[in-house]
Amino acid sequence: MRRVISFILLVIFYIPLRLIYPIRVVGRKNIPRKGKIILVSNHQSNVDPVIIWHRIFRRRFKYMAKSSLFKNKFAGFIFSSIGAYPVDRGTTDIKAIKKTLGFLKEEKAVCIFPEGTRLKTAETNELKNGVIIFALKTGSPIVPSFFQKKTRPFTFGRYDIGQPFDLAQEIGYTKGDKITDEVIEAGKKVLQEKMFELKRG
Repeated sequence: MRRVISFILLVIFYIPLRLIYPIRVVGRKNIPRKGKIILVSNHQSNVDPVIIWHRIFRRRFKYMAKSSLFKNKFAGFIFSSIGAYPVDRGTTDIKAIKKTLGFLKEEKAVCIFPEGTRLKTAETNELKNGVIIFALKTGSPIVPSFFQKKTRPFTFGRYDIGQPFDLAQEIGYTKGDKITDEVIEAGKKVLQEKMFELKRG
């Protein structure tokens, strides 16, 4: 039912959103059509997940979204229909963690904004631990992406999508080993560099 609603919303809003947010998307083909992946992006606007949902047809994503967006039942239903699910950013949200791990184990695609909050500029902030743990626990490839500037109405922008990479291979981690603070920091360093590469163009 929700997939049908998502499709209907996409048909209705595709052209208006293209006109209001003229974002050039570079690297769509870097997103695999099948299999578990984690799409990682910087985050400057509440519209960012809508742009990703609206402009990337090759995959349907599950999006971690702040729980306050679901307080209104109608809004919550719409967000759920396009693949969003709530996470309480102020705590260790076990339910959201389990849901994310479950999606990846089911070979689905998840979109995460690892800075954990919106930023006012295109500068990256310190990354949260979650995306590193999800990638290492499930063996999911990470696809880095980057909004080059804040998404604003009637303003041209660019969204770059990089090549998928195996984080465990990048840092020499063997699945099943303990995920230590050192492992997490090494993973964050690699991921941040991948995102910086996209920012530098």
